[in-house]
Amino acid sequence: MLPLTPAASHAPAIAKAVYSSAYVRLLFDYVAQQGLDAQQVLGEPYPNIGDHGLARYPATRWITLLETAAKTLNDPVLGLHLGQTLSVHHLGVLGYVLQSSDNLGALLLRWQKFERLVSDVAPLQMRLEQGAVVLHWAAADYLGALADETALVSM
Repeated sequence: MLPLTPAASHAPAIAKAVYSSAYVRLLFDYVAQQGLDAQQVLGEPYPNIGDHGLARYPATRWITLLETAAKTLNDPVLGLHLGQTLSVHHLGVLGYVLQSSDNLGALLLRWQKFERLVSDVAPLQMRLEQGAVVLHWAAADYLGALADETALVSM
């Protein structure tokens, strides 16, 4: 298991990375599902539903929220549990676009084209290798296990 790394240590490297408020609501919803007051646990108000997922959270803030929740819930693999609860509305407009895809190929192409609506961290790259589709995110910066696990399990 990878150790939790304080968000401050990532700050210089990921200054431009952002997440949509719709995606951040996933964490607030999950903490509430655990029977806790998410706003109290996370120390800030629930992301505004009226912004339609268009507000942006800096990656350093997202990591801090994840680390706070993981510590409070005593769950070092929070990202794995959190990603399992993702639903279409946590992806905002992109979720509905993906839902209308006829097949996996169309879904992946749409994800690749519009993923910045959910997270603008590293662009998805796809390639065929020995008859298999390989998905790769060439992130210049490592955001930490919690952010990576949440993203991968969400897919």
